[in-house]
Amino acid sequence: MMPKDILSEAAAAERMELYYTAYPSSPSAVCRPQLSIRCGVWVALLGESVQEGIAGFGLTVEAALSAFDAQYFNTLRQRKTKPAFTISNAGRDSFKQTRYRRVGSSKAA
Repeated sequence: MMPKDILSEAAAAERMELYYTAYPSSPSAVCRPQLSIRCGVWVALLGESVQEGIAGFGLTVEAALSAFDAQYFNTLRQRKTKPAFTISNAGRDSFKQTRYRRVGSSKAA
C-alpha cells in the first residue's frame, strides 16, 4: 500500500509539465531529466547514475527539479573554473628555456 503523500505517476508527470511551463528555459525543462522517487525523496537525474550525472533531490517534484537546475548551473561553473589543459613537465621545461631568448637579436662575430 502506498502512502497518501506519494503522487501517482500521472500526477508527478503533470507537476513536471507545470514546472517546465513555468520555467521553460530552465535546465530541467531543456534537458528533461528522469524523475523517480526513492524512500520518499524525489530524484531528478540526468545521466546513468547519481555519481556520474547531474541530480537534484527534493520532497516534492518541484523541489527536485529546482535542485536539479541549481546543480546543473553549479556543474557548469565548476567546469569553467578548471583549466582547459595542463602543461606537462616537458612543456614547462621547454618554456623556461625559450622564455628568455631574445627574438631578432644577433651577436656580432
